[in-house]
Amino acid sequence: MNQDTFNLNGKIYSNNTNLLLGIINDLQQIINNTHDNLIIKRIGDIIIKMNFAINEKKKIINLLCNNFH
Repeated sequence: MNQDTFNLNGKIYSNNTNLLLGIINDLQQIINNTHDNLIIKRIGDIIIKMNFAINEKKKIINLLCNNFH
């Protein structure tokens, strides 16, 4: 994989991560402004899943970076 392709992939992953982090922040604001416990629990479950996806993606990116350096 050449450096330009690697840089493009990094930008794509970064953009996706920023998008997911923005969604997490929006959901956390809903939690803070909602008093319905069921809604809060479901949103909490979604946030946990999204955080897991972000962390797994970071691990993959780190592995790729280590393999190409």
